[in-house]
Amino acid sequence: KQIGLALHNYHETHRTFPQMHVESLRKVDHDIPTESYLSWSVMILPFMDQAPLYNKINMNAPWRDASKTVLQPALVKSIIPPFNCPSDPMEG
Repeated sequence: KQIGLALHNYHETHRTFPQMHVESLRKVDHDIPTESYLSWSVMILPFMDQAPLYNKINMNAPWRDASKTVLQPALVKSIIPPFNCPSDPMEG
């Protein structure tokens, strides 16, 4: 329910639903191209009472560098309850 409401609130604000993913190509580590993807689930965070987490994400940075090191740990390590299945005994 929370995800559905967040999607509709996003639509009301932006007059469109969020894209499946937004991608950009960045050059990091000696001009090695690294892709950065933001999914629709990131774009609706502010509409799910998750604005503090959303604000920690650097939208201009890649998710990982050429060595596959995660550069966006704020999001990767976060547990967001509406995205968890209530019948799944594992957290996250």
